[in-house]
Amino acid sequence: MASLIKGIEEGRAVYAYNHVVRLKDNSEAKKYKSYVKRIPIMIKRNGLGPAIAFIYSKGNVGMGKKDSDNAYKIIYGDIREFLVKKKLLDPEKELIEKIVEVDTTEYRELTHEILALFTWLRRFVDGMIEGD
Repeated sequence: MASLIKGIEEGRAVYAYNHVVRLKDNSEAKKYKSYVKRIPIMIKRNGLGPAIAFIYSKGNVGMGKKDSDNAYKIIYGDIREFLVKKKLLDPEKELIEKIVEVDTTEYRELTHEILALFTWLRRFVDGMIEGD
């Protein structure tokens, strides 16, 4: 059992590390860091659905608008890709669509997984991306 939990955590850690490394020299890195640190609080205060809807709207995901915030778009993509990799999201389905359709049990599971991912993302952005 302990090795299973360790494997799950290492999977999250490896995923988060690879995504932060990929972004650390990106022009959006400071914004990404700031947002990654705020999103878990947003999820805990408002719930997963409203938080994901906010990220979706700020990144204008799928809309191609000029006023989109690329850091939010990247975060939305990171969450989506992580859930697809964990087989919690069908690759053909949009993340926001999944969030509004799931039952309470699955909603809690998605919330737990996303918060666990952000625990690792926060650790890595603090160590790899300069600035506040």
